[in-house]
This record gives sequence, C-alpha cells and structure tokens, in this order.
Amino acid sequence: MNTNSISFSVASAGTYQINDTDAVTTKNFNGVEVSATTVISELKVNGNADNVVGDYISTPATAFDKTTLITAQGNDYFSHIKLSTAGSATLILR
Repeated sequence: MNTNSISFSVASAGTYQINDTDAVTTKNFNGVEVSATTVISELKVNGNADNVVGDYISTPATAFDKTTLITAQGNDYFSHIKLSTAGSATLILR
C-alpha cells in the first residue's frame, strides 16, 4: 500500500513554506506544491545524495507556468529540495 496517498491527503504532519533559494535538508516530505514561475534545481529522496529532479520534471530548468503538485513515487519521500529561482513551494510534511 502506498502510504504517501493517505498521509498526504490529510497533511497530518503539517506544511512548511519555502520562498528562497536555500536548500531545505532538515524536512522530510511526501509532496510539494510549487508556485508558478518557480524552478526546482535539486530534489532528493529517502536521504540519498542523488538529485532526482529529472525523474519528476521533464524539463527541470523550465519554470512552471501554473501551480503544480509533485508527490513522491511509491513509498519514497522527499528529503531535500532547492529552488533555483525566486518563487515558492509548500512542502507537505510526513
């Protein structure tokens, strides 16, 4: 069973808003709602060092043109995010 769907639907652990280009490495989250004009440069899962942004975004260097929701695949969770441009994102904490 995919536990992300259950915990995400109620945001049981709350949310965390980011609005700068500093990497967030101290939060674990199941999903992220990204505002328009935002570019994600780094996205990592399960505490691993590999940048997986290309696994979730077809053209990572292009800004979103509308608010977008990205959720972790399977039982993975996100453990790191960095925005490369001014913008904002809401992390759905786990």
